[in-house]
Amino acid sequence: PGVIEFENCNMWSWQSCGLGCGTVENGHIIVKDCDIRSFVPGTKTDEGKVNGTDEEKEAHAKYVHGTRGAITYHTKSGVDRSSNESFTLINTSVYLKGGTKVVNIKNGSSQDFKLLTFINNTFHNDIESCNVIAIPKSLYLCALSSGNNIGTVNSDGSGYSLMIK
Repeated sequence: PGVIEFENCNMWSWQSCGLGCGTVENGHIIVKDCDIRSFVPGTKTDEGKVNGTDEEKEAHAKYVHGTRGAITYHTKSGVDRSSNESFTLINTSVYLKGGTKVVNIKNGSSQDFKLLTFINNTFHNDIESCNVIAIPKSLYLCALSSGNNIGTVNSDGSGYSLMIK
């Protein structure tokens, strides 16, 4: 529990996510003015080759890491009461070399309040358009979310929005 804040950081990875993080009950993560990049060449290879040749294992590893996203955020699962968790991304550039999810958000089994806020961020990847951020059930987009280059993380400002994708 508590607040973890990253400010003015370069978080780059050639093996996995630029930032992989999660919260627990009463946990809050704030990422501000950062540059987050994943250079993993995550191609959509056969993901079932974990027990194959060395080349197949390497291809599988690239697939797995490339699909995690430049940012992977997860919430605590199995919380029976209000978990009060949040993830805030402000003025940050997020780049993913390969894969289809620039930001990969995973939700636990709890239906309790978890808040996501995205303000003035840019998201890029090399495979397709960057409209690849979806907010799973029971995660709420804050009314302050705005100024992002991906429409699904901009709120209409009228209140908390439930985005189900």
